[in-house]
Amino acid sequence: MKSIDDALQPDPYWVSSVCLDKITGEFRPCQFSDFYGALPDLTLDEAVPAHIRREFDAACHTFIYAWLSYDLATVGEHYAYAVLEMALRERLSVSEKPPRARDGMKDLLKAAFKRGLLNEKDYEFHAMPDSPPLCHLRDGVVRLRNGLSHGQIHRFIQGSEMALELCRDVINKLFASSPSSSVL
Repeated sequence: MKSIDDALQPDPYWVSSVCLDKITGEFRPCQFSDFYGALPDLTLDEAVPAHIRREFDAACHTFIYAWLSYDLATVGEHYAYAVLEMALRERLSVSEKPPRARDGMKDLLKAAFKRGLLNEKDYEFHAMPDSPPLCHLRDGVVRLRNGLSHGQIHRFIQGSEMALELCRDVINKLFASSPSSSVL
């Protein structure tokens, strides 16, 4: 654990990183503004209920604090998966067949595809444009989330960032056409 004097200092990973200064064209030590400025827009749409937006913001804030502790990127990713599951459960609960309490992420994703809330083709991952899918959202997200839940920790900040983007996109899609999405 960092000492109180070092708590607000960047993680050693960032201290040893360099960035290209766009003005001078020279390399310099990376700063928090470089890290933060390179992040994609991780904001959820207004159609997403406020409490889900608040929880997703918590996942994103945890990810941002990876500047101080690199390990927090993985924690933010893990929480984003929990928020995705919360969003799936909530969105499916307004249907004629709400999810059961024991339904997990895989069951919830399957139901969302079956009910047309998500489109299967939008979430296939291909090695080449015309090749058969290597993986599908339903399998990939469940495997990644379960891995983190059961102790398979990774330290790959770009992968965590991509996971946050994917969770953002799926949550936005779930509530894009929801008649009750404006209810807080």
